[in-house]
Amino acid sequence: MTNNNEVHTGNKLFTGIDVAIVGVSASRSHRAATRTRSPWEAMEDYAAMICDRTALHAVRLPLATTDVNTVIARVLGLQPSISAAFVVGLDANAAEALQHGVAERGGPLVITEIDFLTTTLTAMTISTLRNLKVGPRVGQVVITGAHRAPMLGPALMLSGIAGISSWRRSDAHQFPLHRLMEHNDVLVDLDRCAGNLVTANRIVTLPHKSFGHGAVVIPGFLSVLCGHGVSVLTVEMIAACARSLALITPPGRTLPPPDSRMLLSSIARQVIKSLGHSPTART
Repeated sequence: MTNNNEVHTGNKLFTGIDVAIVGVSASRSHRAATRTRSPWEAMEDYAAMICDRTALHAVRLPLATTDVNTVIARVLGLQPSISAAFVVGLDANAAEALQHGVAERGGPLVITEIDFLTTTLTAMTISTLRNLKVGPRVGQVVITGAHRAPMLGPALMLSGIAGISSWRRSDAHQFPLHRLMEHNDVLVDLDRCAGNLVTANRIVTLPHKSFGHGAVVIPGFLSVLCGHGVSVLTVEMIAACARSLALITPPGRTLPPPDSRMLLSSIARQVIKSLGHSPTART
């Protein structure tokens, strides 16, 4: 016998505050072969982290496909059992298509790797400006590879960054990167173009291993958003979470440690403001 909030799917018991951790991997693809960790391995690690650091129940869903329509159908098939799906293994374009497809069909909230990386990149940019003694409202930022994180520019704008420029390798002849950086403060180098052209303390880039960044963001995001009718992750929520990270980042660093006692409460306060109401974080 179960209560009204519980749903059985196969051998798995859903409690109404479950989240699906979806690992998307085309096992024979070149991309899968060159990753340091497979999406399925990452899925297991994220599921363990969520169960360890939140009151949410993580349901694993490994998928041997990168077809977005198939992933959409599988996520929708978990309704009404899950409050959200966290998806690992898609690039920015596929992740955006997945989120739009699920939302259009009335599905659950979908958060992807690109979302938490956009959040940490935004927070790191704010912290880097602060470490350089440059206020965000006068700070000038250049982004390479902006297509890798499409919401990064808007999130930086919402965070009060004064100026944001995009640079591509094809711009090098007319606008050499080192010359451009003479008039800007921070380089968010998603394409790893900087080399020795910019000092390390002015560079923000993607981590070689994303799990550490996910550990900073995902428990707080899911704890705040699950079970409160949030069906779409917005740039306002990403910017709010980024601000919360920057607020508790120690001087000289660019992110708070994932075991910071203030992490969940800081994320909750800022993200709740962006929602316009007061849900209770599930910690």
